[in-house]
Amino acid sequence: GFSGAGVPCGDNTSFVGNEVVSSLNGYWWNHYSASRPCSSIVNLKVWRAWNMGVYGEVARTSLFTVERVELADIGIGILLHAVGGDALKHDRFKLQYTIRDSTIVGQSPNNACSRKKPSLYACDFYQAYCWTPYPHNHTGIFIGAANSGASHAPKISPWVDSSSNPSLYGELAVVNVTFGGFGTPCAASSVARQRARRDVAFSAMAPPA
Repeated sequence: GFSGAGVPCGDNTSFVGNEVVSSLNGYWWNHYSASRPCSSIVNLKVWRAWNMGVYGEVARTSLFTVERVELADIGIGILLHAVGGDALKHDRFKLQYTIRDSTIVGQSPNNACSRKKPSLYACDFYQAYCWTPYPHNHTGIFIGAANSGASHAPKISPWVDSSSNPSLYGELAVVNVTFGGFGTPCAASSVARQRARRDVAFSAMAPPA
């Protein structure tokens, strides 16, 4: 897939019409990149990605958006975390992120119900970050966190440790997003937990495995 800092909001020419298929992730929003007042990902298609369609740890950006994306047959469609003020210093920095005008499909007719990790030892690399929701269901949007500092993923567990110092001051807006193919388990799967757990359009953070 892709990795980067997105594009400035309103830029409809620099990163458009891209498609990702059969990858680990679709777009990895890189929190190490330079900040800008507003950052976005626009017009992206991702399908049959094993882990996430769009993942982000977006730092030093008060507003970021995901617009006109089409996602299907992915472990997690979108999971975004915002990084703001220093909680230990009692800073408050409002973080806003918006997902709009998009389509997210849990299981399409082409879905193979497979949760087998990618081949070629992709998940053995220390930065592969092959984390998935437990126990192995499809999730459209995971509600992320507004934290004081980045967790430096993929080396550390995804934002569930108490030392991440959440600032709890963020706002997620979901506008004109169509969800489909959720609500049923993957009956054809060979994994018992996957057959028992229904796919969900929205979810909070997953419990540890």
